[in-house]
Amino acid sequence: MIRSKAAVVVVVALALAGCGSSSTHSSSQGQGAAAVQSSVSPAEREANAFRAHAGLAFGTFYHFIYTPYRSGEFRAVLTNKVALSHATAAASFVAQQLEQAMAAASANGSLAKILVPMRILDAGFHAALAKIRTGQFKMSEIEAANIAISAIKGSAANAGAPIAETTPGAV
Repeated sequence: MIRSKAAVVVVVALALAGCGSSSTHSSSQGQGAAAVQSSVSPAEREANAFRAHAGLAFGTFYHFIYTPYRSGEFRAVLTNKVALSHATAAASFVAQQLEQAMAAASANGSLAKILVPMRILDAGFHAALAKIRTGQFKMSEIEAANIAISAIKGSAANAGAPIAETTPGAV
């Protein structure tokens, strides 16, 4: 049980460390890398950042919160604490990724209509995080988050920024 908690913390920490932007290039990449960087418009760069952060948030939600909920892991006495500790770490990570996705979406005009549902989902994750930590959450909140994520994914696809779900381990 302690190993699984430690594993979740390590995975989340590694994912957070890997999510920063890096603008360093080796000298062997030279002008080829600079040409690729300059050919990407700021709007496209923000759309890519939005998709990456939203994909991590949604994939983490499904892997560590929604799937265990659907399989009944939050109800079983023995696995309840393990599943809840994973869900707590995941909810914290999801909230952070949602904030970064919203920042990227706000910098891209075509994604502006997604901001309102993203803010609502973000507020819900912050509230749920406090409840999950105490073990006092409602299963209906998990279902509501699932519905909101589906709506946001549909809106993002319509805006030309389809979201592919990923988990921190896939980064």
